[in-house]
Amino acid sequence: MRTRGWIDRSARFVLPLAGPLISGPLIAAFFLVGLTAGCGPSPDTPRLLRARFVDQTPDGVASPGETILLVFDRPIQLEGASRTGLRLTGGASAGTYSITPGPDPRSLQVVLGVGDLSFVPEGIHGSADSPTATGVSLDLGAVGGLTDPSRVPLRGTTAVVDLEPNPPGPALLEEARWVDRDGSSTVNQGDALVLRFSREVEPSVHLRTLRHVVPSDLLLLPNQGDRLDDGTVPTRIEPVGEPSHETTLVLGSNPRLTTEGIFETAGSRFAG
Repeated sequence: MRTRGWIDRSARFVLPLAGPLISGPLIAAFFLVGLTAGCGPSPDTPRLLRARFVDQTPDGVASPGETILLVFDRPIQLEGASRTGLRLTGGASAGTYSITPGPDPRSLQVVLGVGDLSFVPEGIHGSADSPTATGVSLDLGAVGGLTDPSRVPLRGTTAVVDLEPNPPGPALLEEARWVDRDGSSTVNQGDALVLRFSREVEPSVHLRTLRHVVPSDLLLLPNQGDRLDDGTVPTRIEPVGEPSHETTLVLGSNPRLTTEGIFETAGSRFAG
């Protein structure tokens, strides 16, 4: 009696096919599992972390010569320049462009050229709150000459990230004034220190997670002995509903502030 099977001639043994046959749907299931396992993202594929529109004008509008900075989670290499591979969501367009090496090994920059430039570099792409916001991804295989540091060509498409606007420069502190809330004519707990900035500001995510408690290094008080609190009851930022030019600090326990005179960097007994 002959047995059906596959013959491995190098090992010289037979794999019998005796027994019940595997059904078609089960074979298809195994086949799909194999495809899924083979097509998943490779851990060696760099991940796109950020995409930032560098508005050099700045006027909020893309112009030829301005760039989109792409930041990855690991070093990559690009030989020369590429004119393909960039993907934008929501019908946005980068016109003609050139992808070149970025300012550090983990980045690339997209240099915008002439053509139809239209994208919105602010908001969360694909959300109801930001329906026109632009998302960015990169087809790594379409970027000619893109490799890892070992010269292995990169493949796959990165996940989509939000196109961020170029961050503005720091807000300037224009004024700081003490508000004597208890009318005692002395600096006490519960009094306010109002800071006025050159443009609207609001507490950062970090400060909000601290429940608006002011870190000890947030302000520099150059007058020796001055402090916002002694650490028992911390100074806190008074919450506001929307960004404002002014931020109010509610002083904590046993504060000390010099509140009169003019501070001079050459040396003075008055605080700044």
